[in-house]
Amino acid sequence: MSMITPFPEAESAALDRFALQGRDAIAALLGELKERGSLVTLYFDDAAGFTVGNLLDVDAARDAIVLDCAGDVGVQRSIAQAGDIVVVAFLDTTKIQFTLADAEPVDHDGRAAFRLRLPRRLLRIQRRGGPRRTPHGDRPATCRVPVPGSVDQYEPVRVLDISPGGLAVLATPRLFELSRDQVVGPCRLDLPDVGQIGVALRVRYLEAWPGELGGRRCGCEFVDLGDGARRSLQRYLDRLEATARAGADAHAS
Repeated sequence: MSMITPFPEAESAALDRFALQGRDAIAALLGELKERGSLVTLYFDDAAGFTVGNLLDVDAARDAIVLDCAGDVGVQRSIAQAGDIVVVAFLDTTKIQFTLADAEPVDHDGRAAFRLRLPRRLLRIQRRGGPRRTPHGDRPATCRVPVPGSVDQYEPVRVLDISPGGLAVLATPRLFELSRDQVVGPCRLDLPDVGQIGVALRVRYLEAWPGELGGRRCGCEFVDLGDGARRSLQRYLDRLEATARAGADAHAS
């Protein structure tokens, strides 16, 4: 996805890779929206109407959230009567989207608001931090993923592509399997001509890899990448870019 708009994304199977599920994980992310005071946009009547508001409360134990809105009485009535309400917000460069229903008007510390059920599914769509590059076939990059429950035991996986924000690996599990939204680390990312850097990865999506029995393409984002690791990664990406440009120039001539 090269561009992220403030409007709701149309539901499709292609968005499944961005889906976050699980009450605690969703409540934690919405709690961050609340703590930051991030504005949310509420779309109703099939996105024909919209208004802005804030998350006032996130209560995982009671399976509820409370939202206010800046609209007038007519807008509030429309939200209360809406079949579906699509909520869109942003955390830095990450777009958050979820769908709610059955908005119950409530008074929250003297403010007109709505209580709704905590969403069961949430989309977390992140703009790529830069173009993805493919490591050279004769000098592959490898990521060594720690085996759960073992000390100093790693399973090597081949890096299919890499960018400043994350990477995709070809996972053919022998010792363990990765699962979506799992955070794994510290991993050892071996970059030719640069060296080894330590990274932690959050699994964002998994899909079958044709031609590789049991193999899966596993898309991951870097988690809290340190400055030193980021500089080493950028040097590697610059080398890949320079080699690709030289190859294109040679082909053109």
